[in-house]
Amino acid sequence: TLVTHPRKNLIMNQNIFSLADKLSKPGLHKLGQSMINGETNLISKKHLFTGEEAWLFHAPLPSNGWSLGVVFPKEELLAGINKLQMELRAFAAGGMVLLLLAIWFIARSITRPLGILSNATEQMAMGKTCDLVSKIDSKDEVGRLAKSFCAMEREINKHIQQIEDISKLPGENPNPIFRAGATREVLYANKAAVTVLKDWDIKVGNSLPVIFHESIETALSLKKNQKLELDHGDKLFTFELMPVVESAYINIYGRDITKTRKAEKQLEKMTLERNRIESEVKLATLVQEGFLPESPPNLPKYEFSANTVPAKFVGGDFYDFIELGSNQLGIVLGDVSGKGVSAALYMARLMSDIRYVSLINPDPVQVISQLNNILASRSRKGMFATASYLLLDVENRKLKICNAGHHALMIRREGKILEAGKAGGIPLGIVENSNYIEEDLSLLPGDLVFLYSDGAVEPVNPQMEQFGMERIQSILLKSEGTPEETLKEISDAIQHFTQDAPQFDDMTFLMFKVH
Repeated sequence: TLVTHPRKNLIMNQNIFSLADKLSKPGLHKLGQSMINGETNLISKKHLFTGEEAWLFHAPLPSNGWSLGVVFPKEELLAGINKLQMELRAFAAGGMVLLLLAIWFIARSITRPLGILSNATEQMAMGKTCDLVSKIDSKDEVGRLAKSFCAMEREINKHIQQIEDISKLPGENPNPIFRAGATREVLYANKAAVTVLKDWDIKVGNSLPVIFHESIETALSLKKNQKLELDHGDKLFTFELMPVVESAYINIYGRDITKTRKAEKQLEKMTLERNRIESEVKLATLVQEGFLPESPPNLPKYEFSANTVPAKFVGGDFYDFIELGSNQLGIVLGDVSGKGVSAALYMARLMSDIRYVSLINPDPVQVISQLNNILASRSRKGMFATASYLLLDVENRKLKICNAGHHALMIRREGKILEAGKAGGIPLGIVENSNYIEEDLSLLPGDLVFLYSDGAVEPVNPQMEQFGMERIQSILLKSEGTPEETLKEISDAIQHFTQDAPQFDDMTFLMFKVH
C-alpha cells in the first residue's frame, strides 16, 4: 500500500500490485513478491510517473513483519555529490588558468630581456645608441649578460669615437692627432700635429721624441690608455695615448690646455686671496668680540643677559655694561649706521669713548651730550650712531635713561608692556651741542627690561612682512624663563619667521630682570 506519494489521491488507495495491473508493469509484481518474501534490495528503475531515473530500496521491518520500500530520484539523491563535482571542476579550471598565467609571466620575464637584447643588438648594428638594455635589472644570468652588453657597447662607442677622431681630414681637427707603431715610428699625423708641434718634427716615417717612448711602452703592455702633459714652446698640451693592441700601434690625441691651466691658476690665486680676506675678517670678528663684555654682570637682585648677531662677519651694533662703583651700573646699547668693517671700526672707537666719558660723569644726559660732540667733531660723511644709555642705581632700583635716536626700551610689568626712554633725540655725531632729555624710572621686583636694535624688528619673511614689535611683545608676555632663555625664544622666533632667509641687519638684544 502507498503510504506517502507526491500524488495525494494514490495514498492509501493503491498498492504495488494494483499499480502493476493498472500500468501493465509485470516487473512490479516481481518487486511486490520480493517485498512480501522479506527480501532486502536496492535497484535502479524508471520512475512510474515522471520517467526519471530513480533508486528503489526495500527491506523488512522485524517489529511488525511489514516490508518498507522507498523510491529516490537519482538527481535528488546525487544532488550534493553533483554539486561538489561541479565545484571541484571549477576549482581545477581556475587553478589551471592561474598556473597558465604564472607560466606566462615566468616565461615573459625570461624572454622579454632576451628580446630587449636582440633589439639592442639590431640597433647597435645599425649604428644607433640603444638605452633599452639599462631597463634590465634582473640578478640572474640574463642580467649579467645585459651588463656585459652595456660594457661592450661603451667600449665599441669609445673605439668608434677614437677611429672618428683619427680618421678626420687634416684640416678638420685643430688638435694634433698622430699614430705610432711599437717601434715609435710615426704612421700617421694630421695637419695640426705637423704644424702645431713643429719643434718635434711629427711626420710620417720619423721617430717620435724620446719623451713619448716610456708612455707608449706602458700603454701597449698594460693595454690601457695613458695620459701625458708636456710643454711645447710657450704652450701646454695634454696627450692621451690609446693603444690598439691587436694592430700593435697607438693613437695619440693631443689638446692645447694652455688657457685652461692659466684659468685654473688664476682661480687658485683668487681662492687664496678670498681665503686670506676671510681669515682677516674672522680675525676682525674676534677683535670686535673683544670689545664686547665677556659675560653679563653678576649682581644681587638682578639677572642680566645680552647677545649680538652681526649681519656680516663684523657689524655696527654694540652694547656694554660699565661698572661705576659699588652701587651704580652704566648700561648702553646702540647701532652704528651701515654694516661691515667700517661700521665695526666706528663702533670700536665709540665704545672706548663711552667708557671714558662714563667714568668722568655717569649722568646719562652728560654722557650722551659729550659723546655727540666728540663724534660730530670727527665724524665722516654719512657716519652716525643711535644709542640708549641707562644708569642703574643697583641698591634703590632706580633707573635713569637718555635716548639718542634709538628705540624706546620695553618693560614687562604685571602682565603688561610699558615703554620708557621714548624714542627721540638726535642720533650721535650729526649736530654738535644737541639737547637730550633724561627720564627717571623706579623699578619693581619682577620687572623685565628689554633693549634692542632695529635689526630685531625689521627682519622680513618671504611674503615681505616685518617681524615687528607686536611679535616681540607677545613673546615677552608669554615667556616665563630667565632673560637668557627669553632672548633665545626671540632669536628662534625670528629665524622661524624669516625661514632662514639671509640676515640684512645686525641684531642686538639686552635684557635684565629685577628680583
